Amino acid sequence: MSTKSVLIVDDDVDWAETVLGYGFEAMGYAVRIVSDLRSAREELDKDAYSMVTVDTCLGKDKQAFDGELVLDHIRDHCRHIPCIIISGSLPAPDMIFGMSRRYPMVPDAGYILKSKFSYDILCELVDQICRAGEEK
Repeated sequence: MSTKSVLIVDDDVDWAETVLGYGFEAMGYAVRIVSDLRSAREELDKDAYSMVTVDTCLGKDKQAFDGELVLDHIRDHCRHIPCIIISGSLPAPDMIFGMSRRYPMVPDAGYILKSKFSYDILCELVDQICRAGEEK
């Protein structure tokens, strides 16, 4: 992977390519997209990524929160990689607060709803994550 690379974990590959992939490529990131838990774990174990985006609901059964299992894997094996959650599911406010506590690699404002997605929000969040990384 290049110096700046992002792993996008989303089962809606078309949306991930045309929306997220485009946005990250415009910011100078190399982009890799996977659509399931197994592929995400394999990618994380073999390549170093600068950032990961995760959809919390992956697969045909949208009630299965495989995205959280991806976040568990990152927390347990590569906690240094910042993560952004981008999901079509509207979480309860306490769930968002709980996510940032359960997953320290997700910034407080690191949950973006697909229905409210904008490049400005994505760029602002990526800038925030990059600035936080420079401060370390």
